Amino acid sequence: MQPASKRTLDHSQQRGKSGLRDPHRRILMRIIFSVTAVTLGLFSSLQFTAGNYWLASLEAFGCLALVVGMFRIGTSPYLRRWIIGYLIPTFSFLVLITVVPKASSTAFVWAYAMPVLSYLLLGKKAGLLLAAPFMFAIAAYHAVMFGDFDDPASLIDLFNPLICGLVILLFIHLYETMRAEAEDELVYHAETDALTGLPNRSRFQATYDRTLEEARRSGIQFVLALMDIDHFKSINDSLGHDAGDIALKTLASCLVQRLRSTDFVGRLGGEEFGLILRDTDMHSAQKLVDELRQRIAAMPIFYAGEKFHLTVTFGIASWPRDSATTTGLYQSADRRMYLGKHRGRNTVVSDDAAEADSQHECQQLRANNAD
Repeated sequence: MQPASKRTLDHSQQRGKSGLRDPHRRILMRIIFSVTAVTLGLFSSLQFTAGNYWLASLEAFGCLALVVGMFRIGTSPYLRRWIIGYLIPTFSFLVLITVVPKASSTAFVWAYAMPVLSYLLLGKKAGLLLAAPFMFAIAAYHAVMFGDFDDPASLIDLFNPLICGLVILLFIHLYETMRAEAEDELVYHAETDALTGLPNRSRFQATYDRTLEEARRSGIQFVLALMDIDHFKSINDSLGHDAGDIALKTLASCLVQRLRSTDFVGRLGGEEFGLILRDTDMHSAQKLVDELRQRIAAMPIFYAGEKFHLTVTFGIASWPRDSATTTGLYQSADRRMYLGKHRGRNTVVSDDAAEADSQHECQQLRANNAD
């Protein structure tokens, strides 16, 4: 059960990526941009005073670019490009201030900031690939310029920063590996229904919102299906809650196995489930959902020597035919699901026909927590 449900969650969330998540990356990049802009502005003034006009101009240009970036990074869809566009010039500049004539002998210490920034902003693999060459370049130059291989005391001074840099790089790599794994585990448990292993209501809602936004941009329609188990309360009352738990697990497994990799399913609470069928019209979705309904009805469930079956009722609504908003589409599917309950259960309802005559009964079903 666990592997199947994880596939459903992994598809939508892309778990396993290291580094900070996008909202945190944006916040951190704004802070970095602002701090770097202030720093470059200050150093530009100092360089101009010292007569290094070309370096002062370069730093002033960088300061201006970062100010623009502070306002763009929050909403830009090209976040990774902004990050790489910042890190490569920044790391190149750190190499430059190390190798310029009359450079400070301690300028190399800025290399220690490289793995911290690159790992947080790009993740473990890309961060290592970006930071390592720059750190190696600074280390090689420092060794050539300041190393006296015939003097033991000089070798100590040379190897101290080199070994320190290697230890920092190794520590950051191990830390990011463990941090990413721990965060993934926390997020998985926070967004997963403990009983069925399916995404919970919170995760389903986030995926639903994102799916609608993607549909608005691409124009590709999708279908929302809400499903409720018929007479589930009677199963708990007659066979016990353990039997009900087994029924929920078996049903969840059936849903995951039948749906396509592009679809999404979650447990919304109790005996109610939600399905997002992407790139699908109403006709195709109705066939798929009705096949699911029949498969569930034919599926035997065993508990304590007893065999029983489930039936389910679906209400489905298509974007943008039934509504162009998340709330409106959900209400359409929910209304049709309860309409199916009123019509006798074990059915799929994809339209609002006869809704006016049964609206009162549907509301009564909700109020009475119908099975």
